[in-house]
Amino acid sequence: MSIHFTLGKVPSTGELKDECGLPFACIVQPFARSKYAIDDRPVELQASKVPRCIECYAYINRYCQMDQLGWSCSLCGAYTEFTDEQRPRYRRDNWQQLPELRSELLEVECDPYESSSDSDSESEDEGRTTVVRGPPEAVPVYLALVDLCCEEEALELIRSALQAALEALPAAARFGLVTFSHRVGLWEVGPSGGPGKATVRYVRLSEEGDAPSAVELQDALPLESLLAPVGACKDAIVAAVEGLISEPFLGGTGGEPQELHGGRAFGGAIQAVLRYLAGALQSGRLSSVGETAATSPTATASGTSLAYAGARLMAFLMGPPNLGRGKSFHRGPRRRRGGDGAADTSASIIMDPMMSDLNPYTFSMPAVPLPALNADNSDPGEIAIDPEAREFYEEAAAAAAAMAVCIDLYVVSEAGCGLSAIEPLTVSTGGLLFLYPTPQQAALPQDIYRRLGAQQARGGLLRLRTSRGYRVSNALGNIFPDEQFDVLFHVVAADPTDSFAFELEYTSAAGILTDASDGTVPSMQMAFKYSVVVPSGEGAANGSSAGDGSRAPQRWVLKRRMRVLTVMVPLATSVREVLDSCDADAVLAVLVHKLVGAAAADGAAEGHALLHDWLSILTAQYNRCILGLSPEAAPHQADVAFEAVEALQGLPRAVYGLLRSPLLVRRAGQHADGSTAARLLWCKLPPADLRLAVYPLLSSYTSPDAQAYPSHSLAEAALSTSGAPIFMLDSFTSVLVYYTAAAVSPDSGLPFPPPQGSLLRTAVAASRTGRRMTPTLTMLRGGVDNDRLFLDCLIEEPDRILIEAGAQAGHGFVKFLQSIQQEVQGLLKE
Repeated sequence: MSIHFTLGKVPSTGELKDECGLPFACIVQPFARSKYAIDDRPVELQASKVPRCIECYAYINRYCQMDQLGWSCSLCGAYTEFTDEQRPRYRRDNWQQLPELRSELLEVECDPYESSSDSDSESEDEGRTTVVRGPPEAVPVYLALVDLCCEEEALELIRSALQAALEALPAAARFGLVTFSHRVGLWEVGPSGGPGKATVRYVRLSEEGDAPSAVELQDALPLESLLAPVGACKDAIVAAVEGLISEPFLGGTGGEPQELHGGRAFGGAIQAVLRYLAGALQSGRLSSVGETAATSPTATASGTSLAYAGARLMAFLMGPPNLGRGKSFHRGPRRRRGGDGAADTSASIIMDPMMSDLNPYTFSMPAVPLPALNADNSDPGEIAIDPEAREFYEEAAAAAAAMAVCIDLYVVSEAGCGLSAIEPLTVSTGGLLFLYPTPQQAALPQDIYRRLGAQQARGGLLRLRTSRGYRVSNALGNIFPDEQFDVLFHVVAADPTDSFAFELEYTSAAGILTDASDGTVPSMQMAFKYSVVVPSGEGAANGSSAGDGSRAPQRWVLKRRMRVLTVMVPLATSVREVLDSCDADAVLAVLVHKLVGAAAADGAAEGHALLHDWLSILTAQYNRCILGLSPEAAPHQADVAFEAVEALQGLPRAVYGLLRSPLLVRRAGQHADGSTAARLLWCKLPPADLRLAVYPLLSSYTSPDAQAYPSHSLAEAALSTSGAPIFMLDSFTSVLVYYTAAAVSPDSGLPFPPPQGSLLRTAVAASRTGRRMTPTLTMLRGGVDNDRLFLDCLIEEPDRILIEAGAQAGHGFVKFLQSIQQEVQGLLKE
């Protein structure tokens, strides 16, 4: 859990903030591994027992002033008396031992039976009797939805990925395999299918009508038969995965429509699977999935039902959906929903009778421009993304979020799939999008293993409370505000690396206030409630055995927890103090969110203008306030490199990197969905990772075992002036190792590729571990291989295509700084 302010020292007043020209915001990671001291396990204290302020409902923390009878809130200054129940715990001689008073971070247990919609407000904990109940038993549920419309090479990649997924899952998890093409295949791999055997039942998907399939999937195969325990049925699941066969596009036979005999009905498959889960959830069948005497000797003896803890859906897509509901592209005039008697091919999910009472948070998805993409090298004017497809996937995603289904989308396709229409499936459910242009470039098994191996917070509620004088004004990122309570946000799902941005504003001209008399200090408190499924410590964990002598499957329980982080907010009283404390990485994260919003609302040109104008204003304020540059100064006298303030020196290149990024620029050879994939990835990355993605790190080596320089500018001059023969470029999603022509010469004595165990290889390995998406690795030799891939990453060089498009950044970094100088001169004269 962490909070990164854009400014290490916050301007004490709004007037001072405006003078500085920097955004006043913070980046939070509610589920991150914290830098603050915290025990491995939550404190044995119920959240309802933690004292809360009588006025602002903040939680007691280490910055509060205390006495024997009560405490003064560090945020608002209100005095709250301890209750009779609290007074023994908060004796003066006990203060130093209490974790809520000793550390900035506190993690406690909550009532696991509380509704996930309970707010972090006064009504949640105050004035009610707490009934202590043990955590309910739960089971992790995983579904794989596999696209069979692909070549054998791609299908083999999926087989490897699913086997890696099985290795990452606990033995008690329930796993279901569903395949799709123009039909859905339900794979039964549980005990009823026979030991080591797998059977499949096919259901045809419908193109029109209320139901997505000819029969309900539940009627074809009960969900409890589809979901098999990984530990007991692993061999059968592997056999089913190995038995997957691609289904090429076939022509129709007999009197049936030809289109229905071949195609990728991804939308219909998603809708059918969600109805599958919804029907079981509403009928209560999901509470006992996979729990039979054959798979769990303790199931009947315990007599306890399993709590539904949500599900994770891994969707594998090998090309654009081109059949039935949710087709990504349309050719010619699009059919309008309900108009001219035309068929409505995007049947509603939310209005589906089976899901009538499912209603997630009534948030609205931000509008995203739907560019015309070329799916099959035809005229872009003939094939374009169908806006109705996005509406369909928005409704599907809302239904999934209501059922706590997190959808991860793994796309392996050289052609555009229309991901700007499909993206709500991941955005609204807390999932991730992984895009691989070719099977050869895909580290899919590694990515899925890392993804499923990481703990995930579900059903999160996040609130930011601030001390007097400022407040949260806006939330940025995949986080959704509650309609009833202010500054309360829903987080459908979160991983340790997920980040969210919040803009802050001043509430009065006096600015942020401190009052030693009532104990208030400038601070912020973040409270995050979430659910997580964890081992109970029983069964296999304690070494218990089943009747046949084998180890019994480990039991899992659903727990509700709360993290509370309270941090001080240091104040600055001068422009110099503010600028010196700038966190350039956090500022970049805010700029990315603002850029995405501006480009979505008004187009890429508006995004260009936003970034260019912001940097010009910041530079002008710096020259005016720090250097004292007068309006009469010549343009070349303006300092655009921020030489006097080290904390700002990375910002010009960060802005320039954004102007040259796939968020605003589509280059020749770029994947049609590359912009969408980059946008979804960048909006979730923590600040340090985002910096690497926007402006890659170029380092040099004199040999595979000796580094020359840790960083260079991304310009061709770096290759010649450094004198180094080997370069490594890390752009977060790819790693390039480049040997110059001189290094390739036999006289150089430099081995290619670099030997295992060398310093360079170690650096490459380090860059490819710990990231949510494994970077591709490419090794090139100058004069031997096509080194265009490496040279195109040197973004400080001019780009002819961008120049022709009228982009100022296309002229190169030097010209870009000159244009900033010219604008600064004009701003100084205003």
